[in-house]
Amino acid sequence: MPSNLTKGRLKLKSQKGRRLLHPYFDRAADSIYVLDSKTGRILDANNRATQMLGYSRDELLKISARDIEVALSPDTIDVIHQRTEQEIVAVEGTHRRKDGSTFPVEVRLASLAPEQPHRVLAIVRDVTARKRTLEALRQQAALLDLAHNAIFTLDSEGRITYWNEGAARRYGWSKEEALGKLAHTLLQTQFPEPHEKIEDTLMRMGRWEGELVHTCRDGRRITVDSRWAVQRDTKGDGFRILEINNDITERKRAEEALRDEAKRKDEFLALLGHELRNPLAAISTAMHVLAGDPAAEQRRSLTEMMSRQVVLMRRLLDDLLDLRRITHGKIELKKECIDFVEFLHKAAASVGSAVASRRQRLILRLPTESVRFMADRTRLEQIATNLLGNASKYTGQGGRIELSGGREGSEVILRCKDNGRGILPDMHQRIFEPFTRGVTTTDSPGEASLGIGLALVNHLTELHGGTISVESAGAGMGSEFAVRLPLVAPSSNQAAPVGSKSAPPSRRMHSIVVVEDNPAVAKVMETALEQAGHEVHVFSDGPSALLGVFGLKPGAVVLDIGLPGMDGYELAAKLKKQKNVRNALFIAVSGFKRRERAGKARDDFDHYFTKPVDIRALLALLGARPSRATAGAAIKRRERGKSNQLRALLVEDHAGLATATSNLLRSEGLEVRTAFTGREALEAAPNFRPQLVLCDMNLPDMKGLAVIRSLRSIPSTRDTHAVILTAISETEIRAYKGAAKGLGVDAFMSKPITVEAVRALVGKLKPQQRSSCQDSRDALGSP
Repeated sequence: MPSNLTKGRLKLKSQKGRRLLHPYFDRAADSIYVLDSKTGRILDANNRATQMLGYSRDELLKISARDIEVALSPDTIDVIHQRTEQEIVAVEGTHRRKDGSTFPVEVRLASLAPEQPHRVLAIVRDVTARKRTLEALRQQAALLDLAHNAIFTLDSEGRITYWNEGAARRYGWSKEEALGKLAHTLLQTQFPEPHEKIEDTLMRMGRWEGELVHTCRDGRRITVDSRWAVQRDTKGDGFRILEINNDITERKRAEEALRDEAKRKDEFLALLGHELRNPLAAISTAMHVLAGDPAAEQRRSLTEMMSRQVVLMRRLLDDLLDLRRITHGKIELKKECIDFVEFLHKAAASVGSAVASRRQRLILRLPTESVRFMADRTRLEQIATNLLGNASKYTGQGGRIELSGGREGSEVILRCKDNGRGILPDMHQRIFEPFTRGVTTTDSPGEASLGIGLALVNHLTELHGGTISVESAGAGMGSEFAVRLPLVAPSSNQAAPVGSKSAPPSRRMHSIVVVEDNPAVAKVMETALEQAGHEVHVFSDGPSALLGVFGLKPGAVVLDIGLPGMDGYELAAKLKKQKNVRNALFIAVSGFKRRERAGKARDDFDHYFTKPVDIRALLALLGARPSRATAGAAIKRRERGKSNQLRALLVEDHAGLATATSNLLRSEGLEVRTAFTGREALEAAPNFRPQLVLCDMNLPDMKGLAVIRSLRSIPSTRDTHAVILTAISETEIRAYKGAAKGLGVDAFMSKPITVEAVRALVGKLKPQQRSSCQDSRDALGSP
């Protein structure tokens, strides 16, 4: 189109022939007319006009513009004349073809130069295709507005040119507010890599995918799965970017939670193996020592240690089972009347030995008024003992613990306060999650913990309809736990506190039936009962027990619940029908804690024991004290002078395992000194001058290898025989042996160590000791 036309001026060569339009306009892509503004007649038209309307040129010159509906009105033409000749008026309308069909047009009107009055130039363009495209785009935009994803387009400068309803819902800015804004400034986008690198990939590949972090209008930060695509125009010199974002914030949180849970489970399994291996190692080592018939005092010490380790393992397993049952909704509270003062006294007594062993002070603050309420006594005791046990564990030697409680309004409050290690602020909520442990402490070497005690307390508190909270000023500032339970007053017939089911009158059972399918468990129980003076009949399953009891009159029947085929409940019901067994005391033994049977309000058992069975409690129930095994003849040891005795330094942080291992070493004639930390070992070594060092791989304050390297730098222990004790397998140890000398270690040994391993070590070191003694005598001039 000539530039003078776009400026509103046209110089027509009208004096040459009949044509008002220059022949050049016949080649124009748009229809062009010359109109008489007074009559509306078409004075001239180009070839494109005849093609578009279906009229010949002569036919067009005979009709009025209104016959083809040029969308002109007298007002429009008057406006043209009133404007300057440089102005162009653009209008939209509809044209009718000769055949009567219509189509949308865009018309541009310009007044011709003053020398040609009342003449108007009309340039008409068929916009059917454009209208269809716009309608299609409108429909697409309507569909995009229905999309859940946030969809918007950006121009080459990154400004928003389209913003769907999904984007408005997701980010909070309306379409009107977002259009024209720089997208990634508006959204405060955090990119996974430099923005320039993303743009380079987008321009080269035409697309990009990744995760972005956006900030919404209300300040929320969300993570989106973002997909970008370049849309270039037909000429190839312009482009826009289509961005589609899917909010994956919740999915990312869920994935993170799953990763955290998986990590905690892995850590828990590793921890479980460690916490169970230590007491097992202590028991195993003690059994080796006991096999050598040690002195009575040593035997008593080892027996007490083994008993403590069994109690420890039982507590760990009980906590695990209780937590599982609570989380699966399989625990029902059995509420009874609780005297709070009596309960606080009993709770304080339950941790007395642990507190005393750490020289801690336990202060008991009792309520000034009598407080009686309904609660499950067993579960309430679990809450209190867990809180007190934790307080003692994470409070140093000589620390202070306070247990208090009372009534506050409609609640009963139990408080446990200490001046120990404290809890960091970010752990105040997490501390009640399963498998979460506080900071490892060296104040209680060997103290087992699976990180489930507080989770168990939390669940048991919630079962009572209560809440638990913790307050701590931070590390080293102590902590205070508060358990709040609803005060449920007992009814008149429940006013007196109800204790646990009383034991029957003491009576000696001369005949006892034991039904247990595990041979090892059955043999140990049989031996213990026979040592107490009972006649014991053992059966491995239900059918054999039903046949075997004929002719017997047992005073008690001890049944394993998990028997093959016929379980303990069914067997007890059948035995109760036999006259000779009907009046016996029925005792259940199970690997699970007692639970109500589905569909039955009661069972046929009088008492219930959880494995491993506390033999003393069982014998007390049966009315007989456990007899003491007579001490075997002690092995006579040769008197050795201190100079001929091998000195061994044992570095082990697990108290039970340290006791068992040191006893084993002493039974083989070694002089033993024990250290629970690396620092204790380094302080003791120069004066003790050990010829053998047995050091745990992982100590609370440093690695075992670091201890050995430090001992090598001390003149008195430079040549000592250094052994690393570890829980890894023999296969893994063999892989270490090649590098042992380079690490300053003479050997790696798997825990627990055996009598054979100790004897092999002693046999290896004895010649070295004799040689060392001879060298010393030679240096002194001894004969």
